[in-house]
Amino acid sequence: MENQFRKISSILHIILILLFILSALSIYSCNKLDMDEPTPPPPVIGGCDTTNVSYSAFIKTTLVKNCTSSGCHSTASGLGGTVLLITYDNIKSAGLSGNLLKGIKGTMGAYIIPQSDLGCDILKFQAWVNKGALNN
Repeated sequence: MENQFRKISSILHIILILLFILSALSIYSCNKLDMDEPTPPPPVIGGCDTTNVSYSAFIKTTLVKNCTSSGCHSTASGLGGTVLLITYDNIKSAGLSGNLLKGIKGTMGAYIIPQSDLGCDILKFQAWVNKGALNN
């Protein structure tokens, strides 16, 4: 009789272990399916939408308004020195080198975009650079 209880107990232990393994595999497979889904777009941070920052609609117009129309970054002799922000290639180069964001943030001792717009604009410029500074 005692032998039968041991056999039954052993069988129950094996069944419980198998159930545990099957449960773990099922949870893993559900999580794996979730990982295969597309990544959602980044959140809107404090009302600042950085999901579709466009060179033509935002980057270029903001730089013209704040940096080149005053003459600072439109000629080599302007206040902006040798950092020209006229063409897409100029702006892309400054963006990818980090100099554009340093200038906007004022970390190079540069004149910057008006403080009222600065927070969201920095996030937008950073998002544009992070996506490869596309000419879109």
